[in-house]
Amino acid sequence: MSKHKKEKVEETAIDLSSTKYRAIQTKIRDILIPVLDEKHVKQLLTEEPMALFVQAFTHRYTSKLNSETLELLGDKAGSFALILWLKEKFPDEQRESALSTIIAKFLSKEKLAIYSERLNLPALLIKPPE
Repeated sequence: MSKHKKEKVEETAIDLSSTKYRAIQTKIRDILIPVLDEKHVKQLLTEEPMALFVQAFTHRYTSKLNSETLELLGDKAGSFALILWLKEKFPDEQRESALSTIIAKFLSKEKLAIYSERLNLPALLIKPPE
C-alpha cells in the first residue's frame, strides 16, 4: 500500500448516513428481531451500537476504525454466547472436552464462512476503492 493511500485511510471516518450504513442496520435488525424483543432491537440500532456494527463490516484499508480492532472481542463474545447456549441445551454435560469440540465445530472458519454467506454478510462489507 502506498504512503498516500495509507494517509487517506487514517483520515477516513465511518459515514453513518451512507447507504451501506442503512443496509447494515437493516440486516442487523432482520437478524435480531427473531431473537430479541423490539425494545432491545431498537436500542441496538441507535447510533453508538450501529457505529460498532459498521466498524465490524469495514475493511482494514478503508478506515482506522475497522473490523480487525473488533475481531478478538467478537471471537470471545461468540464463544461466550455459544457456551451459554450449550450449557442451557445440555445441562448435564460437564466434560470440558466435549463442549470444546462442539464449540470448535460451530466456530470454525469454514462454518463461520457458511453462516456469513447464508446471511449475505459479504454484500455489506465496506471496502476500499479499487
